[in-house]
Order: sequence, then C-alpha cells, then structure tokens
Amino acid sequence: MHDSPGEAGQLTADYQRLAELSTPDGPVQLPAYVHVPFCSRHCWYCDFNVYERMGRLIEPYCRALIREIEDTAKVLDGRVRVGCVYVGGGTPSLIGAKLLAEILDALSVHFGFERGSEATVEANPSNTTSSSLSALVEAGYNRLSVGAQSLSDGRLAELDRLHTATEALEALDRAKAAGFRSVSADLLYGVPGQTVREFENGLKNVVDRDVDHVSAYALTLHGERAVQAGRRLGGPASDDAMAEFYGAAAELLRGAGFEHYEVSNWSRPGHRCEYNGSIWRGSEYLAFGCGAHGYLAGRRYSLVREPQAYIDAILEGRSTVQSRETLTQSDRLVESIVFPLRTRDGIELRALTHAFQFDLINERREEIDRLIANKLAELDGGRLRLTERGMILADAVALRLIPDNAGERGCE
Repeated sequence: MHDSPGEAGQLTADYQRLAELSTPDGPVQLPAYVHVPFCSRHCWYCDFNVYERMGRLIEPYCRALIREIEDTAKVLDGRVRVGCVYVGGGTPSLIGAKLLAEILDALSVHFGFERGSEATVEANPSNTTSSSLSALVEAGYNRLSVGAQSLSDGRLAELDRLHTATEALEALDRAKAAGFRSVSADLLYGVPGQTVREFENGLKNVVDRDVDHVSAYALTLHGERAVQAGRRLGGPASDDAMAEFYGAAAELLRGAGFEHYEVSNWSRPGHRCEYNGSIWRGSEYLAFGCGAHGYLAGRRYSLVREPQAYIDAILEGRSTVQSRETLTQSDRLVESIVFPLRTRDGIELRALTHAFQFDLINERREEIDRLIANKLAELDGGRLRLTERGMILADAVALRLIPDNAGERGCE
C-alpha cells in the first residue's frame, strides 16, 4: 500500500484512501471486509476474484494480509474501530481455522474489534468438519455462510461444485451443532434446466435444517466462459421464469417465519446480516486482501487483484491500491436512493432531504404515484419502500427515481 519503501521500521505513507479521513467526534466504527481468494475449484459461473491451485501462497498471503491490517491501523492511528467483519472469497474455510483466527485476532488487536460482535466467514460444504467449525467459533466467528448453491446432485455437478446435496445439509447440521449464532445458506435460482419445484425443494430442505438466514441469488452469466457454459446447459432462464423462482422463494420463506429484509436475503428475526446492512445504508468500510473493494474518506477504492502481486507489494512497501474514485455529492445522492431501495426498510425521506436538499416526493411525484398504484411501492411512516412485488424490480425502480442530472464519478 506504499508508494516507495521506507527506512527500516518506518511506515511510508501512500494510503491516499485513508489520509483525508475526518473524525471530528472521535473514533468512528466501521465494517471491515477481508478477502480470501483461494478456491479448490473456480466454478464456471463465478465472477469473483478467486484462484485455484495456489495452495503454496496461502500462508504468505495471510501473513501479508495481517501486515496490511497492522499498517493500515498505524496510518489511521486510532481514528477507526471495526464493528463487524465479513470474511469472503473465494473459500475462506479452505485456509483453515488457525489462519482465520489470526486474521480476526489482528483486527481485534489493531482495530478494537470486540469478541461477540458480528464476525462472518464463508464456507463450502466440501471443506467443513465438526472440528474446524468448532475452532472457528472458538476463534470468535459467530456467523457462517454456507455455499450450498443447490440441493440437487445433478445440478451441483453441472455447476462444478465439489459437494453433494447430502454433504451440504450435513454441513448446515455441523454448523448449528458447533454453536454459530447465525447459520446462513446460499442458493442459486435460474440455473439452466432448474425447475421451480426443484428450487422449492432445496429451500424446504435448508429451512428444515433450522437455518437462521437464506440468501437466494439469480444466476447471472458474466464473461465468455460463463456464457458458453450456460449455453451448453440450455441457456439462462427467461425474465418470467426468474420472477417465478423469486416469488416462490418469497412465499415459502415468509410462510416459514423469515423476513424479506433485502432483495436477495431473508432472515429469521434477529439474524439479519449486520455487515451487509451497513453497506446498504451507505456506510464507509475498510477492505483488506487482493481484489477487495472499500469505501473511506469519500473515496471508493480497490486493491490489486492477483495474490502474488498483492504479497509482493506489501513486502516491498509499494501501494496495493489499483483504482480509486472520488464520489461527488451527486454520486452519493444516487447511492442513497439505490441502496436503501434494495432493503425492506426503504428510504428515510426526511433524512434524504436533509443530507442532499433533494425532496424525492416532490421531484418524482408522478413516478412514485405510478409505483404505488401498481402496488410496487408504498409510503409508510416517512419512508418510501418497495413492496414484496416491487423488490424484484428494485434496480429498475431506482433508475426511475434518481435525479436527471446525476453526475459522473471522479476517477483518479
């Protein structure tokens, strides 16, 4: 993260993404995202920054990541505390509980992360055991997100997954037995050849395992590899089919006592994901690890994507920042409309007007009236929120509500 190596023991000061952070009222508490890029297999549909067959880099990568946490804390000099942590990937569970514990310990020592606060880690069923999950709980992780993706063996094989449906359900059972405060299951819908009944059966199976949270994502095909694989399997589902999958998830999970609190996420009461909620509310957040994206001091930034380049940069005292963009007031207004509309809480209209001098009701009265008439949105207690029916169209609705003169972001 440094522009040039410093003298022995001296921290050099690139860190433009941090230097202008202003905290006049004392230390701010922010979420932190940590990226672990390693996977046993890079599934064809996955568009995340992941790498397979790089086991030799796991240990040096984690050492570099911990060094980045330490160096960032020195620059911020007590101005930021970490309130919740999300360790994603890749497959974080692949690197083992010992290294994951050391990462969480570094955030505790250098950023005041308190044991008992939300600490989420992602896992694949193929590399979870009772002992490893118990070790993660002992280390302070209290929320586990299990990448089940499907509960059909045939569909899992087509998706390049390394586990079976039975192994996915057993992983959920082990996670509950290990003592995680919240256990979440990730599922995909709109997979070529998948039927709504098949998807519903998968949902019923994870609900019967007494999970606390379900994330259901529409399969999207990014990149030539994914597009070709999707075509080979029969092509993506139609928009009408996607809507049917989505409606089935909403109905089944509502009947099982889950609240639909964000477009792709359902939870039992008290089990919402705090980290994701912070991001949807527009919070700034720290980011660590190759390819990670963060938001601090009015800038969004991303770190170099390739693991070895990331390790080398930290060891040699060079910057890990790959790109930066400074958000204008117009950018922030757009995000303050788009992000909350994805949630069941919706937009707090008075706060939006106060922050941006933009009266959404007056500025977009006709659009809002149409949305309400079509039962896609509702006004409730000073908030504009989407209905269950409107949630699937959240992004399209937001585009109709943002200002006409929304500016371009300033890239550095």
